[in-house]
This record gives sequence, structure tokens and C-alpha cells, in this order.
Amino acid sequence: MPVTLERIRYILDANRIEHNWIDADDENEKPSIMLTVHKDGDCKSDIVNIIQIDGNLLTFAGIAQNFELDKTQIPDAIMFCNSWNSTKYMPSVSVTEDGTFFASWCHLIDIDISDDYIKENMIVSFVSNTWSFFCDLSKEFFDNQ
Repeated sequence: MPVTLERIRYILDANRIEHNWIDADDENEKPSIMLTVHKDGDCKSDIVNIIQIDGNLLTFAGIAQNFELDKTQIPDAIMFCNSWNSTKYMPSVSVTEDGTFFASWCHLIDIDISDDYIKENMIVSFVSNTWSFFCDLSKEFFDNQ
């Protein structure tokens, strides 16, 4: 069975993972699914995870809400992201020149994949590793604010 957003939504529903469907605003955009992991004592911000499918590519993106990095800290943030990327398999992380942190990952889905594999090795692994990155980031840059 092909991997579709509808199938991913079914997997999330079957596992009682809260999510939202986001329709495309125009014909050039793709619909997506949004999962939010809520802040707690380990992480100062909610983490929004977006799932999209474009052809045979399943993409994930993670963004922290309310992390406002002082521009003077951007060089340190780049080093932090580079260190993460050199020691971790997933996700790939970066910081933009305006201080926004971003996590991403993609999977080629050109073969039939089981629902359990999608859940464990794609969705759960991305969301949990992204959470770990933003928790570490929070401790490094935002816990003393």
C-alpha cells in the first residue's frame, strides 16, 4: 500500500497520537499533518512537527515556538547545530540568520512499508529525536533567560 498522508493520519489515529490536518492553501502547496509536543520542565517551548509527502519523499520538519535567540548568539548556535549534526543521525538541524531553529528529515518511500515501520522508524523516531535536540538547545541557550 502506498504511503499517503491519509495513511499516516490513520496510523496516528490508531495509536491515539494527537495531530491536525492542514489543507493546502493553493494548488502549488501540499497538505500536511501537524503534531505538537508540548513544553515541559525539559523544554521551554512547544515543538511543532510537520509531515508532508511529495511524490516518493516523506518529509518531516520541526520548529520550536517562542525560542528567541539574541543575534549575538548566532555563531554559538551554529556551532551547537554543527556539533549535533556531526554526532547524531537524525534530525538535521540548523539555525537561520534571524535566530530561528529548524529540524528536518526525509525518507524515500518507493517501496511498500508496514504501518509499524512508519510509526516507529519514521514518525516516533523523528519526533523524539527532534524533542531531544530542542531540550538540549533549551538547556544551552534558554534556561537562564
